[in-house]
Amino acid sequence: MILVACSVVDEAATQLAEEIRGFAAASVLTCRDLALSKCAIRCPNVTDSRLTLEGRNLAAEEILGVINLIPAVFPDELYYFPENEREYQAAEFHALLTFFLGALPCPVVNRPTAASLAGPYAGKAAWIHVARRLKIRVANLHLDSACWTMTDTEKQTGELVEATCLHGEVISGSGSCAIAACRLANAVGVEYLRARFSKDGVGHALIEVSTVPDIRRDATRNGLLQLCRRWAGPQ
Repeated sequence: MILVACSVVDEAATQLAEEIRGFAAASVLTCRDLALSKCAIRCPNVTDSRLTLEGRNLAAEEILGVINLIPAVFPDELYYFPENEREYQAAEFHALLTFFLGALPCPVVNRPTAASLAGPYAGKAAWIHVARRLKIRVANLHLDSACWTMTDTEKQTGELVEATCLHGEVISGSGSCAIAACRLANAVGVEYLRARFSKDGVGHALIEVSTVPDIRRDATRNGLLQLCRRWAGPQ
């Protein structure tokens, strides 16, 4: 079974799971499934866990891989809890997913950490530090008390370029930007990374990084489907 961990309102994720079912068993996994269906998450032996997804009882050891599309658990998504409990429950589900997706022995794109549900860093400033450590040129960063992650992105007038890598391979972009994106992914140990750059008279400078797969982009969706085929193995 291949899981697509996503928001309950993410129709693109549901469609991706349907495409995966063309060659392997697949299901979406949402916080609603964990809250309203019979589940048992075991710690520390996470492989002894069991989930109920779409009416099927699934052992954790049957999971071949997970595509993680959840950057954070937002209280509004937990509409099935009383309103005054949703913030607390969001924190609880965040912790549960961090453990479960982080402890599974199968591949996870991208595996949660203590800092973010979708990888090692959630803020732009952290990625700027990583890039500078790798000697990747970065755009000017402006911090203030109103928004500490604010950058000068909005002021950029040059060409904007993106590069995406998945499982060590470039799936969109080329040249120095693609090389930089792969270096960033390798440095922090993530399967998926999309980097955005601005171009000026000197060259390209990093603006921002995302580790949540953008499955609305054909290159990303097709790359993930190919990766899922590898997880599924010979049919």
